[in-house]
Amino acid sequence: MKSNIINDPYSDYHVHSLFSDWVSTIEEITQFAGIIWMKEIAITDHSDQAVKVWIEQNKITPGWWAKYSLNNWENVRNDVKIIFWVEWDVLNENGDTCLDSQWHPQKFTILSVHRRVYESDPTTTWKWFLAAIERFHDQINCIGHPYSRKQNWEFIDIKALVDLCNQYDIPIEFNHSVLDSKDYIEENMIYVLKNAKKIYVNSDAHNLAQIKKLRKSCYDFLENL
Repeated sequence: MKSNIINDPYSDYHVHSLFSDWVSTIEEITQFAGIIWMKEIAITDHSDQAVKVWIEQNKITPGWWAKYSLNNWENVRNDVKIIFWVEWDVLNENGDTCLDSQWHPQKFTILSVHRRVYESDPTTTWKWFLAAIERFHDQINCIGHPYSRKQNWEFIDIKALVDLCNQYDIPIEFNHSVLDSKDYIEENMIYVLKNAKKIYVNSDAHNLAQIKKLRKSCYDFLENL
């Protein structure tokens, strides 16, 4: 395994649940994770702003997620460690960032950009993303899919991003969902894998099959890099 990969195939720090844009509950994810011998999973549902935009664009009612609460949740099914982060969004060229999930600010985060949520000129994305890292670096656990072609990342200065993450000791993820869909800027992805000081191999799973596939396809790719 590459020396800059900091998790093993039995941990995954980018998994979505019913709260944001998946069909499975945390209970179902937890049970399946035990079946496939996972050790640790981070549930990283989208920020409140991203969920709001998704609801508006798809013309659905928020009732199915608005009452979902983790206040008293604990894993009683198996020994998989379940932790809770949030996938933050950089929102615009004013540097505004949505830090909240379920209307509460979250301490730990994956920092991402999503085209449907970013409100300003997409060519400004990289400037304000780097500014957000400077501002919140002590709260960022991981940088999400920084080479996804459909999420404004074609405008990123990938060297500047990697240098800044290395400076603040922030991992960048190797994202299974982006790899599997082939929705990546190849030269940027390879640059990250070869130059980032720390990398998480994450599924960005939106269904149970993606968690399972992660354990083979990403590590097969790394073996051949």
